Amino acid sequence: MQRTQRLSLSDEGLVLASEQGSTRIDWPELIKWKEGNGLILLYLSDALYLIIPQRCFPDAETYASLRSALQAHVSGDAKPA
Repeated sequence: MQRTQRLSLSDEGLVLASEQGSTRIDWPELIKWKEGNGLILLYLSDALYLIIPQRCFPDAETYASLRSALQAHVSGDAKPA
């Protein structure tokens, strides 16, 4: 759980990859997202979510790319977490 993971974006969704393997989360699987306090929460259900810290991004442009993709593909709102 605490191993380094790489997040990449595609037209289909997000891909999380580590030394152990990779997982693709298609956009329709994300029911909502929230942003606040230096992180983004990606909800797979009301009780299951991924935490993406802003500090993990190399620069503001990369972080903005994720925000733009979420705004374009995930229904729901971006209320503060």
